[in-house]
Amino acid sequence: MKKFKFYLMFLLVALMINTSFVQVFANNTNDVKVLEYSVKEKAKKEASVNLIKQGIVEKINKEISKYNAEYKSKILTDSEIQKMAILKTTKNEDVKYLSVNSVKPLLSSLSLDLGDKNPQGTNNISFDNFDTGDIILVHDGFCPYGYYRHAGIFDSSRYRGLDSRCFISTEWTPGVVLETPKLYRNYDEAVGLWIPLVSYTKKINIISYLSQQLGKPYNILSSKSNRNEWYCSKLPWAGYYDKGLDIDGDGGYWVKPVDIYNSNKTSPFAYGY
Repeated sequence: MKKFKFYLMFLLVALMINTSFVQVFANNTNDVKVLEYSVKEKAKKEASVNLIKQGIVEKINKEISKYNAEYKSKILTDSEIQKMAILKTTKNEDVKYLSVNSVKPLLSSLSLDLGDKNPQGTNNISFDNFDTGDIILVHDGFCPYGYYRHAGIFDSSRYRGLDSRCFISTEWTPGVVLETPKLYRNYDEAVGLWIPLVSYTKKINIISYLSQQLGKPYNILSSKSNRNEWYCSKLPWAGYYDKGLDIDGDGGYWVKPVDIYNSNKTSPFAYGY
């Protein structure tokens, strides 16, 4: 009986020590991640200032203005997108047909490229300072919803290099997916955006929520309130919106990638061309 009590006490003490060790290890691991996050936040702040000093931000803004002026009659507005959504729901017609024939007759000679085709460009954006919750936007040729054609939000826990699937975004099929950094280098231009003064914990929670959307269907006409269908730029917007930050620059029906760039809550920290 004494021997049994001894073994029982031994097991209880061992369990307590082991539990304490696991807790300490977990706390230390989290502290390291928070420290790494703080270091990258500081690096991004410096990088953002440098992009301004080097005239890169001014260059981007001029290119966007030039694009908007050149394609003014061809860029879809939020009201036109909403009209397309209504027609799509009531008539169950194809999105491309509606956009060309029901909304913008001037697009009749063009194909409405919504990002389903492989991009043809190349850029040299660095992912060194990317961390959880950062957003990437890419430009490649003409796109009817604005200068930036595609968007993704970064998950640092999945990053192992250029071939790792660490950006949460969407494709026509199967919908919400994980994409590689290498994919985003296949565009003419790329910009990395960060949202300053948002805690590491909040950004982890954002990525956790968006990860739960993986596999859900793609619908470029889905409203902001529809959380069962997604398009690329709606994902980061929804993640931050649920944490009290609206990163839609114009507050319209649609969250276009360029709207996230134009938000006063986002700041460029990386650029490639």
